[in-house]
Amino acid sequence: MRALIVVGIGAVLIWFGLHRGEAAPVEANEGGAPAVEEGLALAARAPEPGRGATAADEAAAQRARRAASDRSALEKAAAQRAAAEERREMLRTQREAEARAREAAAEEASREEAARRAQAPPPAAEPELRPIESLVRPESPRGQERGLALPGGSIAPPSRAAVALLEAWISREATELESVLKGTAGVQLAPSRAQLVAGFWEAMVGRLDAAQDRFAAVSDSDDVTSEELRLLEAALGAPGVRAIPTNASARGGAGALAYAMRMVLLEDEAQALLRARHYKRAALAWSDLLQQEIDAPWPAHREALLDWARSLEQAQGNHRLSSRGEWPYLEEKVRDGDALTRVRKRVLKRRPDLLICTGLIREVNDVERYIQPGDVLRIPTDRANAVVDLDARIVLYRHGDEVVRVWPVGIGKPGHETPIGDFTVGDKLEDPTDWSKLLPPGAPGNDLGSRWLGLYRNGRKTSYGIHGTTDPSSIGGEVSLGCVRMRNEQVDELFEILPQGAEVRIQR
Repeated sequence: MRALIVVGIGAVLIWFGLHRGEAAPVEANEGGAPAVEEGLALAARAPEPGRGATAADEAAAQRARRAASDRSALEKAAAQRAAAEERREMLRTQREAEARAREAAAEEASREEAARRAQAPPPAAEPELRPIESLVRPESPRGQERGLALPGGSIAPPSRAAVALLEAWISREATELESVLKGTAGVQLAPSRAQLVAGFWEAMVGRLDAAQDRFAAVSDSDDVTSEELRLLEAALGAPGVRAIPTNASARGGAGALAYAMRMVLLEDEAQALLRARHYKRAALAWSDLLQQEIDAPWPAHREALLDWARSLEQAQGNHRLSSRGEWPYLEEKVRDGDALTRVRKRVLKRRPDLLICTGLIREVNDVERYIQPGDVLRIPTDRANAVVDLDARIVLYRHGDEVVRVWPVGIGKPGHETPIGDFTVGDKLEDPTDWSKLLPPGAPGNDLGSRWLGLYRNGRKTSYGIHGTTDPSSIGGEVSLGCVRMRNEQVDELFEILPQGAEVRIQR
């Protein structure tokens, strides 16, 4: 009976395990009891319905998942390293290609420069001034081209010597200077003053030993001023590092020789500084030279002024009209949605004493029409202004007292002379209508050109202005009804950088 009960229990357990599918099947054997015990053990290890895997199984699964995750991370990191290495290799290749391109461009530029120099004519020999008793200077085509008609015999000897010295330096032609120093030009200089001028010339053309001897010979003379001696001493120094003394006005002939000596030094110094790319100092020297020439007691040398203006433009393009220049300014940061007009208004709200326009801000910051948030703009604090010199027939655009650009102009014809005095810029018009003739822009007979800057006096509008022209050949002449006339492309530039309210002085 007991055996039957045991066998029955074993059968029930076997059936139960087979139908649940969660324990291995138990094989019955003829022994009976061992099979029942094994079935009970299996039944005890089997999970209860709904329990799932054991804790050990779960830990093992977690370890497997972590291992798989680690393998995935390692594989991802390896892929990233490979991609980064590929990018680095591409960048190296690109940089190497760019370096080769730069080297090739530099070699090509060097070859072109060498070819240009080979084709260029040799530079003209520097002028040479020999001792007074045997002054000789070959004729110079450039000197004849740019010759200055010297004043007649009524001019005081110091002024005659001053003009001869300056003209000799400008033209590299010393014939007239030789006549003055020899006393054959209708003037007679005191011997010590002739020695002074000869010594200065020799110093400027590199004959320093001879110049030093003359300096020693005249240093105790009562006929030579201390200012003239300082200028001769400055001429003995190396170009580019000279300390050039200032001097008072030479009006009326007083101090004329010192005035001319300083101009010669300024021109030589400005050239040396420009070659050395000392743009700020070069610009200051050109500015000083140009203004000294138009204030001189002799007729303005217009060709020299325009020649110096071209060198000034190169210097100022790297100074006052460059964001890299060293000039007085304040900074304004561009905000989201800003245009230059909004920047200008914000600056003027902060500094109402400034005089600026959007064209000037654009020019000095080397920016095009658009600006980006975060850009930092430099705003000039020196006020822009202009000087029109009627004798030289040029207009000088300035920041403060420093000349920045110079252009030739046409002025009023006899009977319609351009008025002298102080004005301000009023209305600024593009493609102006000629209301005096009721002619629209571009119409035949409308001579106002592309731009108009109206001139106001004492706050009231006048009939005069600075404007362009349909006849570029008229520039430099007495041609207008009193207005100041410029070439269209040049008045366009002035229009952009000279603000409304800027001062304009017209002088003779």
